[in-house]
Amino acid sequence: MPTVTGTITSPTSVVALPNALNDVTAYVTVNGSYSGVTVNFDGSTDNTNFYPVFGVRVDNGGTEATRALPANGLQMWGFNIAALATFRVRASAWTSGAANVSVISGEFPSPQSSGSTATGSVNVVGSLPTGSNVLGSVGLSGSLPAGTNNVGQVSVASLPTPVPVATQGQMTVLNMPAAPQTSSGSSVNLVTTGASALTLGVNVSAVSGTQPILQFFLDYLGADNTWYPFYASNSLYTTGLLVAHVGPGLQVPSTFGSTARLRWTVSGTNPSFTFSASVLGK
Repeated sequence: MPTVTGTITSPTSVVALPNALNDVTAYVTVNGSYSGVTVNFDGSTDNTNFYPVFGVRVDNGGTEATRALPANGLQMWGFNIAALATFRVRASAWTSGAANVSVISGEFPSPQSSGSTATGSVNVVGSLPTGSNVLGSVGLSGSLPAGTNNVGQVSVASLPTPVPVATQGQMTVLNMPAAPQTSSGSSVNLVTTGASALTLGVNVSAVSGTQPILQFFLDYLGADNTWYPFYASNSLYTTGLLVAHVGPGLQVPSTFGSTARLRWTVSGTNPSFTFSASVLGK
């Protein structure tokens, strides 16, 4: 299980995993005290020509080959690197600090995104992942998940009905009134004991500043007393509503512990965002 470590301390920093032909998958982690860092993931079969490699984010199942990281962000991705001679993490932007990068490779199971595509004749004996699943001729003895399932010839025993989070038995986990925020911050600790799914709602009602950027995260408190992100929103630049459903079989199929928090990062020149936030549990 080879591990390569390095730091991003400039907009041209590179952390490379050479001699990767014997490895099937790689996991990349980034942490540290830094800001303004954008990472790109590249692979090469000849150590000369490098191409973008898409990885799966472990916090939300999305795929990406580049990522503008929030300040001091904790992030992890999984990659299929079969047939690559070299896999690397390359910076294309950096402002300050040091982002610590680790690349762990081996013969782990290939990471799965939140949606999948299959062609030809497929036999499904378990369950398909949440997301968009496009299939040809299918024999299905499991179940289709919530999401968009575009299926050709199929024999299906049952199709589940997606269960919304905000229904009977819901509880209010956070009710945060609107207030202007000019810097990064977080809510009080949230008690999520008894909840298997969360619905996050944010109403951004006012924005000012030069190139202001706002991003939201849901973190859970680990057994080691460290906060780990299990949801990250897209970057927000203007007023509007943000809604996310988090839990097994939902939009973001993540699990979480008994203590969580809502966290946000604010960047730009003289930025200010006025927003209210709600978290409902079920």
